[in-house]
Amino acid sequence: MTKCKRSVLFFLACLVFPGLAICLSPSHLTASVATASEETSPPPSIVKVTIPYDNIPFVNPNLLSLDIYYNQNATNRRRPVVVYVHGGAWHAGDKSNTQFKDELFTDNGYVFVSVNYRLSPTCPPCDLTSSTAVRFPTHQEDVAKAIRWVYDNIRPYGGDSRRIFLLGHSAGAQIVNIISTNEKFLNGVGLDLGDIGCTCSLDAGVFDVAEEIRTAATTNRRQMLLNAFGLNPANWPAASPLLNISRGEDIPNFLLVHQNSRRFKHNQFVNELQSKGHSGDLFNAFPFNHSQINQLLGDYSTAATMTTEVLDFFQDCRFNWRTSSGEEQTEEALDISPIPTKDWLNIRSRDLDNQQLSLFDLQGRLLTTQTFSGSNTRIDLSNLPEGVYLLTIQEANGKQVMQRKVLKGSVGYR
Repeated sequence: MTKCKRSVLFFLACLVFPGLAICLSPSHLTASVATASEETSPPPSIVKVTIPYDNIPFVNPNLLSLDIYYNQNATNRRRPVVVYVHGGAWHAGDKSNTQFKDELFTDNGYVFVSVNYRLSPTCPPCDLTSSTAVRFPTHQEDVAKAIRWVYDNIRPYGGDSRRIFLLGHSAGAQIVNIISTNEKFLNGVGLDLGDIGCTCSLDAGVFDVAEEIRTAATTNRRQMLLNAFGLNPANWPAASPLLNISRGEDIPNFLLVHQNSRRFKHNQFVNELQSKGHSGDLFNAFPFNHSQINQLLGDYSTAATMTTEVLDFFQDCRFNWRTSSGEEQTEEALDISPIPTKDWLNIRSRDLDNQQLSLFDLQGRLLTTQTFSGSNTRIDLSNLPEGVYLLTIQEANGKQVMQRKVLKGSVGYR
């Protein structure tokens, strides 16, 4: 589960953003720590399963599958679900490339689902004339089917089908953006735009397909776009998020994270959202580039500001979003703020009364413990040095309910 391949990188990664199932497992604790205290970190609780969401003859099953990351100790609770769609210019990439995202969201009380979809031909060389090649709208239709599978089947994994959030990077951002604005994709699987709580787009490059093809700076980029969206201009408007924003539609709230060089097209999209009565916010991730936005989300050592911005967006959705019928969601909900923090950690929840809060360092040593009472409580961190800590919450019987990483100070704050 850890992303580190060498011992030094492993140590650094574990120091600032550990994988709970690896960095905090007993095999990675030093002997001195293990014998210094009887109190050690809780056992790993996040597991991953791979599930097919569709079956099409002669199609690689991996392309029609999804990975679910969930807390096996909290499947009796309804947690919001983040569905992630990878990038790769619509012809490359895989659901396994989650970087820090799976840990980021499961650590913060979400079920995290990463989906695959059928891919266009490798480009270059670009085969633009094949009648059997995967093009638009296949990528979007596959992801819509995956969302439908999540809607129907996520409950046994602790997920709440009424609170599904979308996240995508690059080509995956285009996919979640069009699914969140053009209702035909969700309608095609028996859902509608109101079934998506909110959408976070990570540096999308395409909001108007025709305009992108017309202004492509290089032949390779133009061919890459034609490889994904086909040669027929009549199909391009349906693939263009900018052209599918309508007043009165139940379009989800948007957060668009972008590199500085793409600020104008992102501003245009958000302005269009707002002019039609919808919610859209921007976060300029400067100085990060296209790849770094994807790779560093969830890495508190170098991208704490961007990470916190995205988490705050989803937390707002988590606490404030209601179903189209007005029914308030009743899943386990926990808000921890501020992160990064200085002296105090404020914890707000709806249903954690009389449960035990424990704070560990990253060597698994217990630092403090107290009982959560009422809907709000505070933990004093004033005597602790700057760094990353692990907060766990347990029921009276000792069963772990959830765990979160918290950052004190401004180490690597960006």
